[in-house]
Amino acid sequence: MANREAVIYVVMFFIGVAVLTESLRLGVGSTRQPGIGYFPFLVGVALSVITLCPLLKNLLVAKRDKGREMEKFFGPFALNVGKIVAILFVYVIIFQWLGNILSNFLLFIILFKVGGFRKWAFILLYSFLITSLSYLLFSYCLGLRFPKGFLGF
Repeated sequence: MANREAVIYVVMFFIGVAVLTESLRLGVGSTRQPGIGYFPFLVGVALSVITLCPLLKNLLVAKRDKGREMEKFFGPFALNVGKIVAILFVYVIIFQWLGNILSNFLLFIILFKVGGFRKWAFILLYSFLITSLSYLLFSYCLGLRFPKGFLGF
């Protein structure tokens, strides 16, 4: 495993743990009556598990390939991770102003573009579908209220 990947996995794991512990402080609630920290708790668990599994797997493989030359830390992979973190930071800032639907739709459009998808039809369709499904799940099924934003939806 390259040094850059190991560092990124470790940092993302600790970010997941930090999100998890802060969500516990906010109050998770239950599945029938989720608290304000319910969704961040799930995100923290998912982020920690998603980054821990490949880290452990690649650390075991790295012992076998110890003589291999390590790559530079700052490469395209690290830049994409930096872009995604910056995008999520801006998302948190504009969420209240733009509202749930519009901010989620724009978030997924940008994430698909950063992820390397080139066809706009694909990007717009899947951004619309993900935004619609998340709105239905969280607003109707779980009954959560989200900010409407300056456009009123």
